[in-house]
This record gives sequence, structure tokens and C-alpha cells, in this order.
Amino acid sequence: SPGDPANLLFILVEGKVSLNIGESAKMSYVVEHLGETFGWPSIVGHSFYVTEAQCVTPTRLLKIERTKLEAVFDAHERSGRKFYSRLAAALGQRLIDVHQ
Repeated sequence: SPGDPANLLFILVEGKVSLNIGESAKMSYVVEHLGETFGWPSIVGHSFYVTEAQCVTPTRLLKIERTKLEAVFDAHERSGRKFYSRLAAALGQRLIDVHQ
């Protein structure tokens, strides 16, 4: 929920999750592709989530704690750069999808 501490990144294993932004869900995006991520405020320096996430079908998620992911990136800078590059591309595409 918006305002909850952003400590986890989520990766979709199966199912669908609706991400709702703003009051009365003025904008929404459905996470439905295997490997798609959400909860990104946890890894880009935000303390709190900004969207409401709601499972719309039975869903399985992989959750990764922010501190554990940061430790991996500190130990493997090249992997961290690749991850953030792909994250930026995915977020850019998500923004385009939401506005279309």
C-alpha cells in the first residue's frame, strides 16, 4: 500500500497483480509477465511505496529484501549496472504503456 515501508522488490512467478496509482486508481498497470518486477521504490532510494498492489488472480511472487540486493550489487558492480539498466528500460516502457 502507498506509504508502507519499501523494503522488498517483487518478481512475478505466476498470476496477475494490479498496480494502482492515485486516488480512485487514476492510473493502473497490470503486472502479468513472468519475471516482471514491481516494488521498485525499494531499490531506487525511496523509503515508501507509492502504489497499491492487488493480486487479481492467484499469484506467486519472489520477494527480495532491499539490503540483500544491495549487498549483491556491492559485491558485483557489473551485475548491478546491468540490473539497473534493464530496470530503467522496463520502467520507461511501463510509463509508455500506462499512458497509452
